[in-house]
Formats: sequence, structure tokens, C-alpha cells
Amino acid sequence: MNDGLEKTKKAAWRLLAFRPRSESELRSRLTQKRLPPESVESVLADLRRDGILDDTRFAKLYALSRIQGRTFGKDRVKRELLAAGFPSEAVEGAMASIVRH
Repeated sequence: MNDGLEKTKKAAWRLLAFRPRSESELRSRLTQKRLPPESVESVLADLRRDGILDDTRFAKLYALSRIQGRTFGKDRVKRELLAAGFPSEAVEGAMASIVRH
């Protein structure tokens, strides 16, 4: 395994150990560390494939915690998710699951 890929994996796991992250946020953080772009994309693909990086699941958890934990409405939470870089499909899925709760 090449050194850049190993460093990228370690950095990704450190970031994910601290707290869950969206794919967009994780990509941004890894890129800020000046890790090789091809290694970043490879690690992100592996994390998606293994079900560790799942924007839809993370968006649902985020939306639920924001709505239940505070007095934030669904519109505000939806704007926050979109501003955080979540794909619109993940945001719509999250908001639909909140309506059912």
C-alpha cells in the first residue's frame, strides 16, 4: 500500500473517531491536510462501500437531533444540511424520515 493512501486512511479514521461527518466535510478536511486527491477519493469510496460513510443516514441523525434537541424547525434544519454540503437526495430523505417520527 502506498504511503499517501495509508496516511489518508489514518487521517480519515481519526476524523471519524471524533464525530460522524458528511462525505463533503470529510473530503474537505482531508484535502486541507494536503493529502493526495486520488488517495482521498479512494478512501472515501472505501468508506462508502463499507457503509461507514453514509450521507443519508448521517443527515437523518443530524436532522433528528437538531429538531428534537432544540426548537429548530424543519426548514432551518433543511437549510443547514444543504449549506453543510449534503446531497439534496440525502436531505430530502432525512426530512421525510423526520416527518414520520
